[in-house]
Amino acid sequence: MRQATVSLIALLATAAITASCASASTLATPRCSLQIIVVMSPPGTQRPAASVVASLARSAKVGLTFLRDAGTGSYVFRLQAQDGADACQRGLERLRTDPRILAADIDARRKAAGE
Repeated sequence: MRQATVSLIALLATAAITASCASASTLATPRCSLQIIVVMSPPGTQRPAASVVASLARSAKVGLTFLRDAGTGSYVFRLQAQDGADACQRGLERLRTDPRILAADIDARRKAAGE
């Protein structure tokens, strides 16, 4: 009987902790998200390994998810950060200063001159 009571208490405590974590995550500041194009250095470099992407994300203090190739040495990523759009912009600036990256820009539709 004592064992069943201890097990029940442990189960209830786990459920309470899980519920409080779930509600805390829903209250977190909304994340910003940008789709960016990154040109790796040196130009023409093969697709970066997952470990390189993880290292870039850590150094820029952002989430970085590979989406697709965008041409020789260019790749499209999803950049995410906490604390709104300013955090995304600061993360993008930190990526631009990384020596492994030649260029990093927001992926936006571009128009030819005169359009």
